[in-house]
Amino acid sequence: MTESIPVGVLGCGKIAEEVHIPNLFNIAEFSLRSLCDVSPERLSAVGEKFGVPGERRFSSQEEFFKSGIQAVLVLSPTPYHFQNVKAALEAGLHVFVEKPMCEKMEEGRTLVEEASSRNLVLAVGHFYGFFPQHILAKKKTAKLGRIKSVRLVGESLIIKKEDGALLDYASHFIHLLLWYFDYPAVRWVFADMAPEKEGEKEMDVRILAEIEGGARAEFSILWLPGLKNWDVLQRHVEIIGEKGRIRAAFTAPEVSLYHAGNLISRAVGMHSITPAFAMHPSVPVSQTSYRKELEDFRDAMTEKRPPAVDGRKALEVLAFLEAAFLSAREGRKVSPAEVNP
Repeated sequence: MTESIPVGVLGCGKIAEEVHIPNLFNIAEFSLRSLCDVSPERLSAVGEKFGVPGERRFSSQEEFFKSGIQAVLVLSPTPYHFQNVKAALEAGLHVFVEKPMCEKMEEGRTLVEEASSRNLVLAVGHFYGFFPQHILAKKKTAKLGRIKSVRLVGESLIIKKEDGALLDYASHFIHLLLWYFDYPAVRWVFADMAPEKEGEKEMDVRILAEIEGGARAEFSILWLPGLKNWDVLQRHVEIIGEKGRIRAAFTAPEVSLYHAGNLISRAVGMHSITPAFAMHPSVPVSQTSYRKELEDFRDAMTEKRPPAVDGRKALEVLAFLEAAFLSAREGRKVSPAEVNP
């Protein structure tokens, strides 16, 4: 029997407690060994909940990194991603970090170089490419002919105001666009953003972009806490080609398709198609795609291969984000190559 991989969790917030730690217990090859957090209360609460003894709960990163772990899940707030991931890599540990990888391109390049020079896995939690509806929609997109338009709509009740809508939420949709088309070159980005209140970070984001091949992408990202009901929100990706269109829900197993050369499409128009491993609407994403990204992290370590979303792919998301920030500040189209030469 293969020995389990001892894993440490750095950051014991909600996503650690409700998502990633439960999934560690569902992956036989992983074992949760130690926890680290600056909050004694969170450290104690999460440690007690998951049976991590007191001697393996740490407030000191240095001691945590020496606790017999081989890999780290960095689940701390975004502003601390860079310093935490860098420290873990320097300690010789494989790293999975929640999205975004960090806040700045310069930081991202440093992390990619650090992981590469030490031959360590650096996986980033852009996990929507593991959803069954997107896997199916991506496969069907090849039948739509030349792609003319991509529309990405993201309305949310929850956005981290300290990060802003672009970094916290739009980054999901940006990665999804790049993933659908196998990380194409982005020719230009034009962004407009607005805060909820003056002096705060943006909570309303509109972006136009053009990718290699000429397809235009349109993003609409809105924070709508006053609606108080996820069921009334619009969250989807729609791809329109010369021969048809396809629409996939952001997180639900819903895909609809129209293809001009298909008899069913001509008879009934847009119609639903079912992913091969569709999840039930009541099953949380923590039991599907979140688990699959950790399984991919495991396989990257054991098979000595890059993870599905490695640091280099995450850098492309950061380049898009920085281009969008610069575009909003200067009111012009910006090429990601301008911020990531």
